[in-house]
Amino acid sequence: MKFAAPSKKFTRLFALLSSFLLLPGLSADQLSTWSSQNSGSTNDFFAITYGNGTFVAVGINGQLFSSTDGMIWTPQSSGTTNDLEGVTYGNGLFVAVGENGSVRTSTNGTTWRGYLSGFNGAFHAVTYANGLYVAVGFGGMVATSVTATNWTLTNSPTANSLQAVIWAQGMYLASGFSGTILTSTDGSNWTNQVSGSVNALHTLAYGAGTFLAAGFTGEVLTSPDGLTWTKQSSGTTNSPLRAAIYTNSNFVVAGFRGTIISSPDGTNWTARSSGVTSALRAIAYGADALVAAGHNGRILRTASLVSPTLTGVHFNANTTGFSFDTVNGLTYRVEYINHLSDSSWTLLNTMNGTGASIPVNDWTATMPARFYRVSVQ
Repeated sequence: MKFAAPSKKFTRLFALLSSFLLLPGLSADQLSTWSSQNSGSTNDFFAITYGNGTFVAVGINGQLFSSTDGMIWTPQSSGTTNDLEGVTYGNGLFVAVGENGSVRTSTNGTTWRGYLSGFNGAFHAVTYANGLYVAVGFGGMVATSVTATNWTLTNSPTANSLQAVIWAQGMYLASGFSGTILTSTDGSNWTNQVSGSVNALHTLAYGAGTFLAAGFTGEVLTSPDGLTWTKQSSGTTNSPLRAAIYTNSNFVVAGFRGTIISSPDGTNWTARSSGVTSALRAIAYGADALVAAGHNGRILRTASLVSPTLTGVHFNANTTGFSFDTVNGLTYRVEYINHLSDSSWTLLNTMNGTGASIPVNDWTATMPARFYRVSVQ
């Protein structure tokens, strides 16, 4: 909101109304509050993703489960008995990949179709970004597809198995055994980078201007550009780290023995209590919660969330500005009204969440007062 001349009373009123109107976001304190959910399976989950209002978790022998809230899970027929080791959501499509080059796709997470990839080894991970599906796997294999139906094998500069792939800062990044890290701007031409590690790097994430790779013996590496890497102390050495995500200004990494650690910058880490000793192999964010999946059908979910933090409120001439915390992968609507009695809100902007704080500036704030709200699309 905006008044012609700010005052201490106005500033307090702004903060009160904003915290009331903004929707909830993830609180770092709640990263230590996880509860076990009944997946209905005793088989291992290897990967999980969230999209189109649905979680999809995949695993051994082609098992595939879906959930809208991360609490109630329903088994779905994947159409294969091959292990499914990676899953992503992009361009309106769920794509699961795995053993013997298996590729399964679905628009809704419940009805699945299979396609031939032309690869006989195991896919370990898949992502979608920049108009392209990219899958990586055994022997350094990299395959790409625009539609997820027809796949092209690319020339990979490594024979080491690749375990993870992401897109950030205008490039794809893949990691794997023996400290392997590859980068590519187009998904077809890949370059080896020096990680300084000889351990398997099972997972990747990006946030707060930092690339993160994690893996065997609790190893964590960070990089500002994906090219130059620095080893960090994760606080754990006896637990392979298998899954990572960046959301709401925090890296969250999960691994064997129920390990969950978090960090705002990839350098300073805090151990979180998962309440279990099972291996956690995958993590995703959706439906206002973090959900981790792993050994023997284990599913963990964070507790209810609290309101996001509003920061940096400022006024300058006819401009009002503030910032709010976001969740990576969500789209936010920033709206306003000029009177609390107004019946409809006006859209100021739509903004893509990055997991960090996003600034908002309103250069049209010429009214004596203005009220704002932020919601998730």
